[in-house]
Amino acid sequence: MRLRFVVLLGALFASVSEISLATDLGVPTTGFLARSPATGEHNEPAARLLRAGYTPEKDDEERTFSIKAMPGVEKISSLVNKQQFAWWLRNGEKADDVFTKLKLNKAGDSILNNPKLAAWVKYVDAYNVKHPEKKTSTIPTLAKQYGDDVLATMLQTAKYEEGTRTIASKLQTEQMSIWKREGISTDAVFKTFKLDEEAANLLANPGFSIWTRYLGEFNPGSKTTIFDSLQAHLTETTLSRLLITAKKAPGTERLATSLQNKQLETWLTRGESPNAVFKLLMLDKVPDNVFASPQFKTWLNYATALRRKNPGAETKPVIDTLTAHYTDIGLSRMINAAKETSGTTNMAAYMEKALLGKWATDGKTPAYASNLLWASAADKKSLEAAYLEKLVVQSTKRLAENLQVQQVGAWMARQETPDAVFKLLRLDQGAENIFARPQFDTWLNFALRFRKEHADAEGTTVFVSLMAHYSDTALARMIKTAKETPGTKNLATYMEKDLLGKWATDGKAPAYVLIKLGTTAEDKKLLLSAFMTQVRRAEREAEKLRLLMQ
Repeated sequence: MRLRFVVLLGALFASVSEISLATDLGVPTTGFLARSPATGEHNEPAARLLRAGYTPEKDDEERTFSIKAMPGVEKISSLVNKQQFAWWLRNGEKADDVFTKLKLNKAGDSILNNPKLAAWVKYVDAYNVKHPEKKTSTIPTLAKQYGDDVLATMLQTAKYEEGTRTIASKLQTEQMSIWKREGISTDAVFKTFKLDEEAANLLANPGFSIWTRYLGEFNPGSKTTIFDSLQAHLTETTLSRLLITAKKAPGTERLATSLQNKQLETWLTRGESPNAVFKLLMLDKVPDNVFASPQFKTWLNYATALRRKNPGAETKPVIDTLTAHYTDIGLSRMINAAKETSGTTNMAAYMEKALLGKWATDGKTPAYASNLLWASAADKKSLEAAYLEKLVVQSTKRLAENLQVQQVGAWMARQETPDAVFKLLRLDQGAENIFARPQFDTWLNFALRFRKEHADAEGTTVFVSLMAHYSDTALARMIKTAKETPGTKNLATYMEKDLLGKWATDGKAPAYVLIKLGTTAEDKKLLLSAFMTQVRRAEREAEKLRLLMQ
């Protein structure tokens, strides 16, 4: 009697335990879970009845929930009894109801990290297998809980987290399949996620990734590309701006670069002008060093590609496009900044040269150029010299003469010496015919004016400056070359006379003179006569000096 009482008491506690579990899970306490295991319908042994209503089919149903393959499911073994799921499945419990029984409706934004979710998803899959005539989906329940667009964003974000990647990808595929069945267009998805209103990095928006996957894998309409679709939704300026922003972010740089290349191809096919593309790439909005902008290189490549495609088309120099969008002051500041930035120094030198050429054509003064583009006193002088050379070459004769007068006046005001200006104009760097260089004419005008205003200064003659920088041999070679050039013949004759005078004073032998300057026999005869005249002059000067010394 005592033994029977103990057995019955144990059975009672087992029954109460199952009823308690069912109550916690929200399962009705009617039916087989409420029966006494000792009084089963067919009077089965107590051990079998303790398995909560065992039937021959139940083993299969329980095996359905061996779902350890899905990340997180193994964590729920102590939370939800597999037999409980089997019972729900056998009784056709709806997905919505099981969702609520598992209290997933209270999981909030962290539902994808809730281990019960994976079990519920598996339950819905098993339900569809067992009840094919009543197939359902997890998505309507989740969408009702969160909203379709919010759910989509949650799934997209969860795809990048290790613990939720698998289930999020599965649910996203299911959601997009429903969209496709319902005929939801890619345009509708684009607008749902407000991608046409995105002001920052569009490509980093989770909604963009949702849209691109739907566009590529589930699109119910005609096939199209991401770029073509973006072009249809956004203006060229907006799309260009968004791609430029996206190229700056590591996570979107690759896709943005690919899309921008397609945009450039479109512009190239259409024949967009470099000036228009300059603005589309927002290069007219760069505040500091435009040459350091990645878009500047993109623009240069576009301009080059356009010239290759249309070799006969009239194109503007790069500097013309820059000056069309920036003032001389603004562009000069950018060039000066680029000179100090590693990676843009060569570009700065190229653009400075181009800008000087444009200013020379426009008739800007050397002072104007040096005031805008110099960083130190030495740089200023060097730049003036380089600019003056361009002025003489590129300007009209009258304009060049006027600018030359202005520059000579500036040097006089700064009290520069002929020797300093000679080096400033790089006339000391040698040439076959130094007298043919435009800078020599400028220097000569300055030297003559300096000599006139400083007659008592020593070493200020033109010839003394030349001899300070060139040897007898080098100067003689230049004079011989200049005598054979129509434009410099007269000047060469003048310089030859001064050189002969110096050699006569130095006591050089006639043979020395003929070797250095002689060419033909007739030329040597004339040269010897001229040298002897200088010798006699030197002797007279020496005699006068001797008499004065007595």
